[in-house]
Amino acid sequence: MINVEKVGYHIAGRPLLQNVSFVAETGQLLAIIGANGAGKSTLLKILSKELAPDSGKVEMRGENLKSIRNNQLARFRAVLAQNNALAFNFNVSELVMMGRYPHFDGSPSKQDHEIVEYALQQTDIIHLRDRIFLTLSGGEQQRVLLAKVLAQLTDIEDIYGLPHPAPQPKYLLLDEPITGLDLYHQHNLLEIIRTLTLRNFCVIAILHDLNLTMQYADQVLILNSGKTIAFGKPVQVMTPANIFSAFHISVDIIHPPEYTHPFIVHSRSFSEQPLLEEKWERSNGQSQGFYL
Repeated sequence: MINVEKVGYHIAGRPLLQNVSFVAETGQLLAIIGANGAGKSTLLKILSKELAPDSGKVEMRGENLKSIRNNQLARFRAVLAQNNALAFNFNVSELVMMGRYPHFDGSPSKQDHEIVEYALQQTDIIHLRDRIFLTLSGGEQQRVLLAKVLAQLTDIEDIYGLPHPAPQPKYLLLDEPITGLDLYHQHNLLEIIRTLTLRNFCVIAILHDLNLTMQYADQVLILNSGKTIAFGKPVQVMTPANIFSAFHISVDIIHPPEYTHPFIVHSRSFSEQPLLEEKWERSNGQSQGFYL
């Protein structure tokens, strides 16, 4: 698990995180949600050791994160950041193989190649293996980067369903992983994450789609201005009051009996200003409504 205790972080005296505490369990997906500027990416950078907290601590595998050597950390923790700009013409297979770098010296082994092949298949990009990364669409690039972090944390035992000699938890940190993906690949990625949690992974992801969060997350951390609004199971903490506190928008929670999870819909109250003025037009005797 990842244990976060009273973490704070400041820039030029301005607090970006204040007294944030939670526990992310192995075998679960923890989603971080909140408005722009809430501190989500800053928190993920602290969890990935890119930033060091000004106060508090982060523990991973029961050890203080700051005391874990980077080369050791890379063997069991992978990060998919928002901005992964590349200036070199690597093809897809070469880029995904970079995820295996912490596991070999010199040249990759047969097992490394098998793991890369597995990651390409899992992320539905096997047909892109020889394409230059920079020529791909934004959604395709996102899937390649997901394959890279998947290759980084996959063992040969995972591919063939073999028992691990000494299984240890692994950690996957994702900053807005479904950005740029079409609907099919959004769900495909989240299903991959669900499969990973069954393999002793702890996954922490920043998500913006509240309904996908409700459907897939095991735990949710809601941030606002660097502070925790709520932490717990989605159905317990994703309430209209908490969502209004985080996003300043009124919502209703509906739960049709034929679905296993609730849905969040915008509820326009009389106290709110319309997001877009309603406009009604008549065409061929039919009315069309336009609003957000």
